[in-house]
Amino acid sequence: MAVPDPPAVTPPGKVAPPAHLPAAAPNRASDGDVSGVVMRGSALRIASMGVTNVLVALGAVLLLRYLGVDEFGRYGTVMALVAIVQGVTDAGLTMTGTREMSLVHGDERRRLLSHVLGLRIVLTGAGILVAVLFAAAVGYDSELVAGTALAGVGVFLFSVQGAMLLPLAVEMRNGTLGLSEIIRQALMVIGWVLLILVGAGLDAFFAIQIAVGILLLAITPFLVGRHHVVRPRWDRQELRTLTAIGLPIAIAGVVAVIYYRVLTVIVSLVSTDEQSGLFVSASRVFEVAYAVPLILVTVILPVLTLAARDDESRLRYVMQRMTEAMSLAGIVVGLVVVGAAETIIVLLGGEEYREAAPVLQAFGIALVSMFTGSAWSPVLIATGRQKLLAMASLVGLVVVVVLGFALAPGMGAEGAGIAFAIADWVLLVTLYLALRRSGHGAHLDFRYLLRLIPIAAVAAAIALIPWTGEVLRTAVAVAVFLGAVWGAGLVPTEMLTLIRNRGAGPEAAAPTPETTD
Repeated sequence: MAVPDPPAVTPPGKVAPPAHLPAAAPNRASDGDVSGVVMRGSALRIASMGVTNVLVALGAVLLLRYLGVDEFGRYGTVMALVAIVQGVTDAGLTMTGTREMSLVHGDERRRLLSHVLGLRIVLTGAGILVAVLFAAAVGYDSELVAGTALAGVGVFLFSVQGAMLLPLAVEMRNGTLGLSEIIRQALMVIGWVLLILVGAGLDAFFAIQIAVGILLLAITPFLVGRHHVVRPRWDRQELRTLTAIGLPIAIAGVVAVIYYRVLTVIVSLVSTDEQSGLFVSASRVFEVAYAVPLILVTVILPVLTLAARDDESRLRYVMQRMTEAMSLAGIVVGLVVVGAAETIIVLLGGEEYREAAPVLQAFGIALVSMFTGSAWSPVLIATGRQKLLAMASLVGLVVVVVLGFALAPGMGAEGAGIAFAIADWVLLVTLYLALRRSGHGAHLDFRYLLRLIPIAAVAAAIALIPWTGEVLRTAVAVAVFLGAVWGAGLVPTEMLTLIRNRGAGPEAAAPTPETTD
């Protein structure tokens, strides 16, 4: 699918669509009430994520307590390594596929999906082989090398299934997407319970992912619908086009995946198994919270893509509202994680993990910047400024690696956590500069954030000053923050509408025949 040269003249305020694409594609992302569509989709995904997080927390408790600090550190090291592989071999395909498929429909969409699936199979298979070779080359023992191979096969199956689910994201069938996430985590927890009951060793916890991957592939046609099931294809011209479009997104996507996981590998190389276990235990809690901004990117990208093509004012409106909503949500989540870090860690893992609390607090500080930045990165993708996103992401990766090697050898897991917090705020600034350079950052109104900052500072002081128990002061801090935000009229209008309508959304956001969730 060759991409011809774009038109010589693009009307002001518009982003020219790729010339090989039709002028429009039926898609719920183009509904008139875009805010209702986005908020409904976000609410559905967050609701399903709530169920998923309960399962994640249950699984974390099981693994932390059964394996212990050292073994859980070994398990987490392998899982971080294969997660890096999964992100690297995604090669930007999820974002690229979502963006391109939002602009086409029918047979063209199916053809594009078949090539995304084919490319995912090739890249992930090669990536798993590289991961196993890496584990052997850096001196991991035989159990961890074998574990990398076993977990890698599971990751391969998960990656293929993830590519098959792309039509759900494009059609904004968020209920079904959420259901697939719940099913996956439920199967993992069931597998862990069975392994614990039989007293299985560490290798079995790596292998269980293969069984779960096979089951997920079996049920995926029922989730997406048989008309969306395609065979993988490997047409050279099509794959070259996908690669050319997706390479900058791939770089940014790779960085997003390995961003904090590379610190797990660094700690495993320069510190002890105990420190690795502490860092991994804190990162497990972080992953639960980080899922929220990742969901936003999935929900918002089809909307932003069509807005960038058809309606510049809508693009600016959504960008502003998402910045406000995500900065507000990030502060709330950050307050909870920073304020109640020790309670959360001990509740999940027990007393032996208490020393991981400072690491989790550092992650909590980073969550504020990650939430805010998640409103900006999809704008760069939707407007075709992937290169700027890739450059910003690389800056963040360089900072996190440099600081990781500087702080982790002497400070262990806590040093790695501090490195991550600093690097992510640097990344946020870099993302904004990229947004400015794209021409869209100049349209952001920061008066909202300037009013939010002093309220957040007061709430943070309440949460951190030891005037009473950790849980109570964190609850008071969150209550004070939300009460002040409500009283100052800083709750975004779309959030208020969603709350008042209990997620029903306005009539204009009703499902179309193509989207039934």
